Amino acid sequence: MTRLPATWSRISRLALATPIVLIGLLGMGSPGLAQEEPPSEEEMTASFPLPQPPVVPPDQEEEPTQVQALADRHRFSPPNEAKDPFKPLVKKPEPKKEEKTIRIQPPPPQASEPKPIPPLVLTVSGICGNDAERLAMIIFENKPYVVHKEMTVDGKFKVVDVLADRLVIYSFREQMRRTFPIGGGKE
Repeated sequence: MTRLPATWSRISRLALATPIVLIGLLGMGSPGLAQEEPPSEEEMTASFPLPQPPVVPPDQEEEPTQVQALADRHRFSPPNEAKDPFKPLVKKPEPKKEEKTIRIQPPPPQASEPKPIPPLVLTVSGICGNDAERLAMIIFENKPYVVHKEMTVDGKFKVVDVLADRLVIYSFREQMRRTFPIGGGKE
């Protein structure tokens, strides 16, 4: 068995004292380790002294009283006593309060009922073509037109369908569909 320095043997005794005693009591481990005795209390405290709490002299006060004494001695005094440190630096101007007068105005004179939209005046003079494509000859606002399906005339109406005996249109002003037979007015 190799010999360790004295400090190592003390440290090993302190660190291993409790497990060695337990192993020896249980009959486990080697017989040489079980025969070793744990260090005494005096040896343990002599080799490693425990730190002691600081001793407070009776004339010293506790921390809160010390803090209060320091605060009393060193008072904060701002350079300008009248200035409020919590007062906002920029103030918003208050909105001007205007007295609102409620004026009751008479309702504007209502115009007489709007005039009804005059119906389209259209005359179908003839229709030619077959089922695939038909053309219609019409007179609208004293002007002759040759129209086909899906054609818009002067922005006033659109040809919806050209049938064998009549013309179907959609009037933009009236917002309605109208049918005109050959040779006559509205059907």
